[in-house]
Amino acid sequence: MARRKLLKKEHVVKTLDELLDEAKKYNKLSDKEVDYVVNKIKTYKPGDADDLYILIYILGQASRIEYRKLVEGFLHYPSDSMISRIALIVLCDYWDYTQDYLKEIKQLLALV
Repeated sequence: MARRKLLKKEHVVKTLDELLDEAKKYNKLSDKEVDYVVNKIKTYKPGDADDLYILIYILGQASRIEYRKLVEGFLHYPSDSMISRIALIVLCDYWDYTQDYLKEIKQLLALV
């Protein structure tokens, strides 16, 4: 099932999956696309964890480290550990800040 329609760009509607594929392929998105993803994360409503997961994933794949603080805000997400997991993956694996998050890594490993 395709993700919800996300962004109109020159009369083309992109889904979250398409944005993720683009970010994976090129490690970047347009500023308009990133602004949309960031806005969706900032205005996230509980109950839509699948979209939140992929939105954080997109931001990580797009190499937009200027949003580090935004992603950090999801490190401790008790209602869905997968959100915490993707935030940690983005910060440590994609953006190479592992040394700054050793405490969080240990906490996540303790849950396993």
